[in-house]
Amino acid sequence: MDAPRSLDVSAPIAVRSLQRLRPEQRQGSAGGAIDDVSNNAIQVALFLLVLPFVGVDVDTSQFEDAGPDRRLVIAIAVALVVSAVVVLAVPRIRRRVLPAVRDSLRGLWSVARVRRKRLEVFGGGIASELLYAVALGAS
Repeated sequence: MDAPRSLDVSAPIAVRSLQRLRPEQRQGSAGGAIDDVSNNAIQVALFLLVLPFVGVDVDTSQFEDAGPDRRLVIAIAVALVVSAVVVLAVPRIRRRVLPAVRDSLRGLWSVARVRRKRLEVFGGGIASELLYAVALGAS
């Protein structure tokens, strides 16, 4: 049985290397978000790229009513709006939260703006996914 992709064994190594580099916590969380979003985008793109070459017949009739519960989606949206209002309305909380959000957005912007960083993030993700597939195919 293979371990799920979310239990990647390289995660402890990545955490340790970040600990040695000692980045700011805010930059680290932004880096984690960038890495997660880019890996998900790469996985979806590779899946869609390979899908035409695989003969699969999927019966989707059983999924007609499947989907998230509307009340749950509304509750999550209300919780997000309420928490955003609380953060913006209470000065003490705003002073603690907004600097972290600004630093995280700066990190996101630097990756989005600098071509070399984009290539590192997406190139590393593509190489990781392809090597993972090759390793599974070889086993």
